[in-house]
Amino acid sequence: MQSFHVDDVFFVEKRLKEISKDYFVLYNKKKMKWEVHNSSQHFSTLCLTIPYEVLDERTVTLVNKTRIENKEKIIKEIDETNLKLEKRKEKESLEKAKAILEEII
Repeated sequence: MQSFHVDDVFFVEKRLKEISKDYFVLYNKKKMKWEVHNSSQHFSTLCLTIPYEVLDERTVTLVNKTRIENKEKIIKEIDETNLKLEKRKEKESLEKAKAILEEII
């Protein structure tokens, strides 16, 4: 992996450093993905892998959203999403059971 600045036409790395001086961006050639790292982390500097092909505003937004300071909000979003999925699965199961019962009767 190496730090890339040539492809950073939107100055994403500079903008990330405004959030925290410890952030830096690398391009993982094996995975062919951008990664955001934080030098203040002890065991691994990797914070997240960017799901986009280019560095742009979405990267800055994603880093801000996933910061540890937002963990309560993230956990709440996950819980809400899981609850919606659970309700949808329950509804689908009930509809399937109803259809089977209607076939039997």
